[in-house]
Amino acid sequence: MGVILQALLLDIPETLETPRLRLRATRAGLGPIVNAAARESHEALKPWMPWAQELPTLEASEQHCRDAQAKWHAREMLDAIALAEFARSALGARRLEITSDARNAASRRVAEKAGFALEGIRRQLRRDPAGNLYDSCMYARIF
Repeated sequence: MGVILQALLLDIPETLETPRLRLRATRAGLGPIVNAAARESHEALKPWMPWAQELPTLEASEQHCRDAQAKWHAREMLDAIALAEFARSALGARRLEITSDARNAASRRVAEKAGFALEGIRRQLRRDPAGNLYDSCMYARIF
């Protein structure tokens, strides 16, 4: 329980900025924006994301935003490259991990461009939207 309490006490800003990016934590009320982005990217996401098999409703997008906000405040979900640098500099992280579908070359390139190294391929770890098992790449970044 001590580690969980320590995580809850971390002061993580809801907005991080780099010269090229402004990253804001998802929060209630952003459902319409998230919905529009999901609809625009639907065909590109469909092969890789189980949640993208059907177009999301506005209500589902708003629910996602509210769930993400709760997870952010509970320190259960913190994602994006800018957060990797924040984790290193402000939180003292020594290691970060991300996973990717082994078949998704674009996602693998993103991980590699962000400074993550492939540590291994976990065979038949997950199921894709069609129910088939697929391999997952484990990437890590050591600071």
